[in-house]
Amino acid sequence: MIVGKEKKKEIFSVQEILPDVIKSISRRDIQDQISLEGLWQKLTGEGSDHAVIVGFKDGCVFVHVDNAARLFKMRLQKPALLAQLKSQRKDIVNISFKIGRRT
Repeated sequence: MIVGKEKKKEIFSVQEILPDVIKSISRRDIQDQISLEGLWQKLTGEGSDHAVIVGFKDGCVFVHVDNAARLFKMRLQKPALLAQLKSQRKDIVNISFKIGRRT
């Protein structure tokens, strides 16, 4: 039996790799948020100052609007907005509107 060179696997501690993993995830999330906000601004135009995206989770875009009248208007526009968002991003399945402010 001929004993050849065996490849040694490098072993890393969690402490060594965790910061890089977190940076990678954070960077992806930030880029995703910026992309989504840009798309929202294109769809809503000037109204984007009054209805802002505050989050995205499990396919749902969370939007805060500045007053009850705007909330009513956005809910009426929801089917059209959702269809436009879905045509650009397949991972979006719903929009949730709420009175609030940018956090």
